[in-house]
Amino acid sequence: MIVQDSAYAEIAITTNFSFLRGASHPRELAEAAVRHGLAAIGIADRNSLAGIVRAYQALIDIKPQTDLPVPKLLVGVRLVFVDGTPDILVYPVDRAAYGRLCRLLSKGKLRAPKGECILTLSDLLKWQDGFLLVVLPPYPGKTCVEIAPPTKTWNRELPEVQQEQPRIHVDLVVDTAAEQSSEIDRLVGLGATRVGWDYPDDPDFVVLADTEGNRFCIVDASHG
Repeated sequence: MIVQDSAYAEIAITTNFSFLRGASHPRELAEAAVRHGLAAIGIADRNSLAGIVRAYQALIDIKPQTDLPVPKLLVGVRLVFVDGTPDILVYPVDRAAYGRLCRLLSKGKLRAPKGECILTLSDLLKWQDGFLLVVLPPYPGKTCVEIAPPTKTWNRELPEVQQEQPRIHVDLVVDTAAEQSSEIDRLVGLGATRVGWDYPDDPDFVVLADTEGNRFCIVDASHG
């Protein structure tokens, strides 16, 4: 079936190379993009470029077999961090930036057991030149105090992570004052600490710090 092409591009596409999160093979996604007349598709698997390689080959194979326009492939990845940073889509703008992205992923995989990748925000900040970044909404309840890199992996000991000044601020939003109080107690039990803060009158937030001193807020959405 011939479908009129459009200027629409689908990004943040997850393939079956994002285990337990994506279902379709990159070839199936490439074929669907051609059928629907998409201008471009942006594959972005979790800490992996594996789906990109298969999608690229699929589009090469499809092109001589159809009269329909073949979409442009946007090379990218979905970075998933261990320090509480929200997931970030990365699309390199040129070959040099693509090389930096590969080195960033290699750095994370060398730290981790086979099949995993350990990345922090400081890693991204080191290699970010030439990246187009899309910050995704955080998972409900995702906090950095519950996730930390291991001290050892199967291949070598990890160097001590140097703490930098925080570049982002995370708010954890709850629905009621009771949930706010319960969440604060839970996080303090996990190692978070209350931060002395110059609060306004009748605040809707409480400032905490994780075990590494990064500050974040627990916000009562029902307030006010």
